[in-house]
Amino acid sequence: MSYTNESSRKLRQIQCVLWCRVKKCYLFINNCSSFTRLQRVIGWCVRFVRNAKNSLQPNEGNLTSPELFKSLMCLVKNVQANCFAQEIQCLKRGQQLPNSSSLINLSPFLDEQDILRVSGRLKNSNLPIERKHPILLPYNNHFSDLIINHFHVLYLHTGAEATLANIRTKFWLINGRNYVRKIIRKCIPCLKVSAKGSNQVMAYLPSSRVNISRVFTRVGIDFCGPFSIKLLSGRFKKSYKCYICISICFVVKSVHLEIVNSCSTDAFIGALKRFITRRGKPRDIYSDNGTNFVGANNELRKILKDLFNKESTGKIEDFIASDGIVWHFNPPATPHFGGLWEAGVKSLNSHQKRVVGNTVLTHEEFSTLVTQVEAVLNSRPLCNLSSDPNDDFVLTPAHFLVGSSLTALPDPDLTEVHINRLNRW
Repeated sequence: MSYTNESSRKLRQIQCVLWCRVKKCYLFINNCSSFTRLQRVIGWCVRFVRNAKNSLQPNEGNLTSPELFKSLMCLVKNVQANCFAQEIQCLKRGQQLPNSSSLINLSPFLDEQDILRVSGRLKNSNLPIERKHPILLPYNNHFSDLIINHFHVLYLHTGAEATLANIRTKFWLINGRNYVRKIIRKCIPCLKVSAKGSNQVMAYLPSSRVNISRVFTRVGIDFCGPFSIKLLSGRFKKSYKCYICISICFVVKSVHLEIVNSCSTDAFIGALKRFITRRGKPRDIYSDNGTNFVGANNELRKILKDLFNKESTGKIEDFIASDGIVWHFNPPATPHFGGLWEAGVKSLNSHQKRVVGNTVLTHEEFSTLVTQVEAVLNSRPLCNLSSDPNDDFVLTPAHFLVGSSLTALPDPDLTEVHINRLNRW
């Protein structure tokens, strides 16, 4: 066997080239299960970058509202660049969107921060830019899931329509109605509380429900409870029972809640006086008869029978007759006559159980919770939401009380702005 000399051996050199396309990955967003936490983490990163550039005047303390807003815009811009890359490139080049794009019917545009927004026809209005041109969010995206869950929990586990109405004050979801329903179906507290019931053929509405009148002119009143609360905070503080007197308008379904310490006649008259002082004097009051509560628990049944016995009923009727109020009692054994206020009691208990659960609150905390629930119930949509981005807001019971939704963002104050800087109307 002969061997060749290594120095004379000709070696062939081969160059290996490896080429790969790196796809942007958003593992950080996908690994977060809370929108608030995600926004605050990005907010601290934004502050770090700002302090690194301007070390002479660093920001300290808690995160400010501008920093949180900037972190939100960073997240939105990142998500839109990943999901709407083709549309953004077309808009930057001044080209028309392709016909296959899901955004072509919304006429999107890029603002000063390159954020993709819905165009619409409200550009010349004095509404905030979030109301005129909401931010576009993609369908079936983890960041959009976090937004839906955030608004759903923020407004005490509202339904699909109310959650979508609150989201549209800032964002516009692609296929929003079906998307919100899809996410809410996965909410564990809502699944525990909600249950499917049998369908009932509904009767014709009575005349008191369909004729025009002032808000709270005709009301239905009922009690719900008991709820366990305590006077002071602490682990071993003694708890006691309280109840909620709920009053519902027959015309616009506005809700008024009053906390009472008992279901006695005097406590009810006091709650009725507070209701009249705040909401005005009603003309007709409707309530259940005492025998309607046979299916209730023993304690509540006994209390309500004591409340609506002959002596107490006479005392209540004497009080309301002096104010020109007519009291209407439903016939015995007809709980379906009070379906309006029973639905209000169901909504109240639903929000209370999902938010608090078995936690015993103090009187002040429980009063705050009841007030928040009242605002949420008065801000629920009265009709189906429109899919047209030109429709500004949805009609709620609060519009008949204060002129706008109680959970919506306040409109800008233009009283101090000079008249030549405003639009004509």
